[in-house]
Amino acid sequence: MLTELEKLISLQTCDMEMRALESRLEQIPKEIEALEKEVATERANVKAAEEALNESKKTRRTLEGELELVESKIAKYRDQLMQVKSNDEYKAMQKQIQVAEEEISTKEDLILIKMEDTDSLQLELATRKKEVEEGLARVHKQEAELEAEASKLQDQLRERQSENKEIKSCIL
Repeated sequence: MLTELEKLISLQTCDMEMRALESRLEQIPKEIEALEKEVATERANVKAAEEALNESKKTRRTLEGELELVESKIAKYRDQLMQVKSNDEYKAMQKQIQVAEEEISTKEDLILIKMEDTDSLQLELATRKKEVEEGLARVHKQEAELEAEASKLQDQLRERQSENKEIKSCIL
């Protein structure tokens, strides 16, 4: 009777170990999926940084184009200034030149701001790319470790299943 009881206890212990191994084996794919989501998030951050950088460059080019137009207006106004015949026309032309020069100043300030934005966005992009590289290395390492662990767990599970069969055959 005592040996049968010991065998039943061994069987129960073996079953509990098998359930624990199976439970851990079920968790490993979820952990790998979580790691892959981290990398996907980091890649999305890189893409967002690239888009922000491209948008900043595009805005800067637009501002530079607008600046060239205003500068050509000033050149046109200065040419017209030489052809005015009255003092009122001269003052009006001077006022237009002044307004255009103020617009140039504003555009130049905006261009400088965009240049600074571009520089900071380029640094951010480089940082994000480095994070992706580091994340990929870390994920590959952790995935390899998890796969090795899964392999060991599979071996242990097969051993427990074999033990379970032996114990069951002895009981029956």
